[in-house]
Amino acid sequence: HALILLALSGCGDGTATKRDGGAPTPPATHATTGSGDMSLTSRDGAFVLKAVWVEGPALGALNALDLHFYAADARTPLPVTALALGFSRPELGHSRDAKPFNLVFDQAPGLYHLTGIDFNDPGLWRLTLSVEVAGGTDHADLDVRL
Repeated sequence: HALILLALSGCGDGTATKRDGGAPTPPATHATTGSGDMSLTSRDGAFVLKAVWVEGPALGALNALDLHFYAADARTPLPVTALALGFSRPELGHSRDAKPFNLVFDQAPGLYHLTGIDFNDPGLWRLTLSVEVAGGTDHADLDVRL
């Protein structure tokens, strides 16, 4: 298992642990959802991300999200050495600095469960993941409309 600590002032607190999941279909480079799965390729093509809402997204609740990282082939699980998550409100011009996650140990590369994601207002939210993998750091943007 991996333990990831998430501390987002005003936007949630939580932990992340590994989960099992299937490989995604090769996706677009940006995803927007109000619910369900999101699949996309990172900005520079270093990884493919499949994000699955386990609980949520919903206002006034602690939401949970499974993150499945794959190599560019969209099939091979990809070990992540560091993660940071930032929140922004594109329609309002607001953003929060990315907060780092701490990877404590790793048993099943590429599969993480985030809990404690708190959306406090309706509208469009952008979750920006900064992900360090072998070969460097890349980013993925997940848009959520509530």
